[in-house]
Amino acid sequence: MMAPVVEALYHVLLQGASVNQPPELLLTGHSAGGAIAGFLFAHIKSRCQWDGLLDISKKFLRIHCITFGAPPITFPAITHVFSGLGLFLAFINDHDSVPRADSKYFDSLTELYLSPVTKSRWDLPPLSAFSVGRLVVLRDRNPNGAEVDVTAIDISVRDLEETVLGNPAAHKMVVYLERIECCIKSWKICNLMRWLPNYWYIVCVLVPL
Repeated sequence: MMAPVVEALYHVLLQGASVNQPPELLLTGHSAGGAIAGFLFAHIKSRCQWDGLLDISKKFLRIHCITFGAPPITFPAITHVFSGLGLFLAFINDHDSVPRADSKYFDSLTELYLSPVTKSRWDLPPLSAFSVGRLVVLRDRNPNGAEVDVTAIDISVRDLEETVLGNPAAHKMVVYLERIECCIKSWKICNLMRWLPNYWYIVCVLVPL
């Protein structure tokens, strides 16, 4: 199962063979691709051998994982950076429901949409699974304006659990790209910039089939 991944990583290593130090690897993806990236990252960091994946991972200086709108895949939550490793971030567009994609949540969301508004706060079910990585919400502070004004906000698992997310349009990769580009161009992503080191990555992009 892991043989194609290991082979791809060997090609990545060959491409970076001319540099003076081992290359760095970024596992990344959107939606289901982000779940796969997070799964591989967590498995590598568990130090368990799987078809040579652990051996090949040791040849990289550091391994990072950055996902966009990834569905939950673990229990309990894995939000910390593994010791001695690189970035471990899970970006979530404000109102994107996929990072909360479990049946109880969607049942509650459906009930909310079909019910008359009778209270100011809707009680959501607890998370049954979690997205992997440090949770960062990309929020447009000017949603009704002509120009996008995006900021990046650290949130906790508890924050995610208590927030109603239900806009399918927010899950599109083009929206994630727009918001990331806006943050970088305007430097409104100041909290994120301190996480981004000044070096080049060799990138392994994982996308859903």
